[in-house]
Amino acid sequence: MVPPRILVLLPLTFASLGCGGPAAVPAPPEEDEVPGAVCTNRIDYTLGSETHYTAVYHYDEGGRVLQYAERMADGKQIFLVKRGYDARGRRITQNVEDGRLGIPHRDMTWEWDDQDRVIHTTFVRSGSELHDGTSESRFFFDASGRRERDEFFTDGVLSSVSHHRYLGGEPFVLETGRDTGGDGTEETVYRGFYAGGEWLVKAEHVYMNGEQIVTEDFTYEDLEAGHVSRRDYDAEGDGQADYVDRVFWGEGGLVERVEYDTKGDGVLDQSVDFEYEDGRIVSRTWDVFDQGTQKFITDVNWSGARLDRVARRYVPTGEVIETWVFSYGCEGDKPMDVPIAPIHGFEYELMTYPFLLHFEDRFGGFPEML
Repeated sequence: MVPPRILVLLPLTFASLGCGGPAAVPAPPEEDEVPGAVCTNRIDYTLGSETHYTAVYHYDEGGRVLQYAERMADGKQIFLVKRGYDARGRRITQNVEDGRLGIPHRDMTWEWDDQDRVIHTTFVRSGSELHDGTSESRFFFDASGRRERDEFFTDGVLSSVSHHRYLGGEPFVLETGRDTGGDGTEETVYRGFYAGGEWLVKAEHVYMNGEQIVTEDFTYEDLEAGHVSRRDYDAEGDGQADYVDRVFWGEGGLVERVEYDTKGDGVLDQSVDFEYEDGRIVSRTWDVFDQGTQKFITDVNWSGARLDRVARRYVPTGEVIETWVFSYGCEGDKPMDVPIAPIHGFEYELMTYPFLLHFEDRFGGFPEML
């Protein structure tokens, strides 16, 4: 039995084989003809010892992903992403064909302003009676360029509004009120407290009916560098931590170990240890103590600055759970940034720090739509 990966909670603000040997790599599938593509990179994925998938990225001259396709060993396509860009290289369209999940067709658009900010998105789901529909988001900014208001629509009807209020002070407070239904009443309020206007030191999620306040407190080993040493998560608002994370830093600002107390009782439930060579992760060891004693190791191999192979194994039996083998037809460092892709679990195996805490990251990065 292979248990699920550890659950890493983000802040309220909105990653050589062992026993069993290398898995056989299936023959390359016949590649698509993609207009504008100049080169391809590839991932061969094996789950267990029998299930094989192949993922191919097609890039344009600017190094942007034009198409990403996943196929089974027999060549059957199970997942396809196509992207379009404007004259400035900004993503404006994305079409997804998914043969495995409950929403076969997903079409997304992004509209930008002249300051390279996304101001409007659409997300159309089709091919599934249960999930068909259209979602729309609009983002508004004040005169100083700060995000001021977000509006969300479902099938053309306003479904919620978020108001962002910059309250100042030390620590600097950002408050976001969420009005579900757009009737002028805010049902929840989120407050982020940023030391020096930069790093999140406390977060509050207040339910305005008074029933619950969820809080997070962050303790820093080095505030200037943003190195958190501990997070306390209080789900009940009673002042008692229900979940505690501890982060241990090594030389060069690299995370060496993360400990998880998933009950807030002071007992270590899970831990993850990292090893590095030349500043790049080469090993990830996950120990689980709260579901019996279990150990998983992820080995990461590099060819120069490029990933060569990532493999996750179950230590007690030596079973190789899953592997990713990378091959490159493109020069330079090209992005492998299709976060909704089914086989992109290798990104999780490479993640060493689970938090986004800087004020500039308060709304996340590019507004992906799943």
